[in-house]
Amino acid sequence: MPDIHHQVHIEAPQERVFSALTHEDGLAGWWTDDTMVARNEVRLGFEGGKVIFRMRTTRVNPPELLEWECLGDQREWTGTKLSFVLRPTRDGGTTLKFAHIGWREETPYFADCKQAWPNVLERLKRYAQSGTPDPFFTS
Repeated sequence: MPDIHHQVHIEAPQERVFSALTHEDGLAGWWTDDTMVARNEVRLGFEGGKVIFRMRTTRVNPPELLEWECLGDQREWTGTKLSFVLRPTRDGGTTLKFAHIGWREETPYFADCKQAWPNVLERLKRYAQSGTPDPFFTS
């Protein structure tokens, strides 16, 4: 199975980065402004709500680990997992190790996602560092 892996250094404390991953306003600040968090599920809307991604939290250990299982709506994402591992750095920042694992095959959509993730994670980095919302996707 192909996987996607990235590592990003963020000049922000681990707790701030974790908050950007787990709170509705945090996710809306870097990923998509159409975001809803309820209990252990996240709903992300794209293209004015025409495309929906849903995730369920499967593992969480604040502020070090967050893992989501991707639910239905996007066939190729269904059953894959998003993993965010955060480690504090000596300079007060955070190293984020990201993985999107469990893809069934390398398709053109997989390749598109592999290219998109660095840009999305760059938005997370900027948001965590500045606090200024600038989502990668807007409705």
